[in-house]
Amino acid sequence: MIEFVIAILLVVIILAGFFQFFDIAMTRGEMLEPLRADAGRKAMGTSRAASRPDYIVSWEEGDDEQRHTADDKSRNGSAASTLGSAIVAHSVRDNADWQYVDGIESDLPDLRGGIGPALGFTHERNHADVELLPIMRNWIIGKDKVVVGGELWFPTMAISGAGQDDGGGE
Repeated sequence: MIEFVIAILLVVIILAGFFQFFDIAMTRGEMLEPLRADAGRKAMGTSRAASRPDYIVSWEEGDDEQRHTADDKSRNGSAASTLGSAIVAHSVRDNADWQYVDGIESDLPDLRGGIGPALGFTHERNHADVELLPIMRNWIIGKDKVVVGGELWFPTMAISGAGQDDGGGE
C-alpha cells in the first residue's frame, strides 16, 4: 500500500512538473512575441542603433566551480576580427574578386572594414513573473514565483531609403 501511495505522489509531481514547464515555456513565448515585433520594426528602420552587444570570447567558472551556471563570468573581446576572418574573408574565392563588388554602387555597407561602421544593433529586453503551481511551490522549489526573461539583439543594416515610399508605385 505504501508503494502505491509513493507511486501516486511521484506521478503527481511529474505531471505537475510537466504542466509547470509548459506554463513557463508559454509565458516566455508570449513575452518574446512583442519583443521580436518591436526589435524587428527598429531593425528595419533607417537609423543605426548605438548599442552593441558584448562579444563573448570565453567563459570562466564562477564561485560554485561549475560550468554553465548563473555565476559564471564572461570574457569579452572584439568581434571585428572574427567577422572579418571567419565570414567576410571567405565570401570570395580570391581577394581579386573584390574588384567586382567594389565597382557596384550600393547603399549596403562594406563589411571588409569591420563591423563598426557597417552594423548596428537594436536591443530589446523584458521579463515576466510566473506563479508556480502549489505542488511545485510547496514541495519542490520553495518559491512563489519564478522570473522568466528574454533579451534580443537584432542587427540593423540602416540602408538608406529603407521603409520609405519613393512615390513610384506600380
